[in-house]
This record gives sequence, structure tokens and C-alpha cells, in this order.
Amino acid sequence: MGEKLLKKMNNNNYKIINELIEIIAYENINNIDELSKYQNNFFKINGRVLSHDEQIEYCKKIIKSNIRIKENIDFIDIQKIGIMKEKINNNNSDKETTRLLIQLMSLLEENMMLPYDAYNLIMNNEL
Repeated sequence: MGEKLLKKMNNNNYKIINELIEIIAYENINNIDELSKYQNNFFKINGRVLSHDEQIEYCKKIIKSNIRIKENIDFIDIQKIGIMKEKINNNNSDKETTRLLIQLMSLLEENMMLPYDAYNLIMNNEL
């Protein structure tokens, strides 16, 4: 899985790909189904896995409530964060919202909570 990701690496997604490869290696994930299970484990409440829409809404709440920006983030990334946070409030497609959330989590140095979605978007040249 990691080798496939490396082939898709570009200037816009290298940080996200590095995070994914780290997760895949550390968690010993061997296929897309295991990556999906790994993501769903983030969203398990009282034994119930949240639907994908609920997962997205949960991540949106995390991003909206995150008002701190780490000191080492440069000014251009701070501007990107502001623009992306505004875009999340628009009526985007599910795919666009997911893409924005993944990018924001990476820029804000939050845990990668949507690795399955990130992997699929990267493999489809959409991230």
C-alpha cells in the first residue's frame, strides 16, 4: 500500500501521504479493508460505528472548534487554513468536504482521522 501511495506523491499531498504511510506501517495495515476498519475504530461509540456522514460531521466539529494554530505553521498555511475553514461551511459535495477536512487536519497537525478516505482520494488523483 505504501508503494502505491509513493507513486501518487506530489507537492500538494506529500505530507498526507507520509502520514498515511506512517499509519500503515505502525499499525501493520496490509489492505484497504484493514484501513477502513482502522478508520471506523476512531468512530466507535458504545459499540456502534458512526456512519460515514456522522464521521464527517464529527471531524467538522473538531476542525471548527480548533482555534489554536501551532507556532511553527507559516503564514501561507495560516491563510490556507482560514480559507478552507470557510469553505467547509459551504454546501460542498461529500467528497469535497472530506478532501477539505483531510487537508485541514494535516495543516493543523491533527491526528489523521480519515485515513481510508484519504487513501481513496489519493489513489483516484483527487487529493
